Amino acid sequence: MLDDAARIDSTLVASRLDTLLDAARSYETATVDDVRNRAKELAAARPTTIAA
Repeated sequence: MLDDAARIDSTLVASRLDTLLDAARSYETATVDDVRNRAKELAAARPTTIAA
């Protein structure tokens, strides 16, 4: 049960992060670049399977 909840939380975080990155796509600032880098690190550390 806890694994399922953690998986759902990870999926929600990934989805929200994707939305944020899509919205910030046209911006080139140090802050946006930092968020992009952190997102890559998070994805590498905690990969999730999200149905497309």
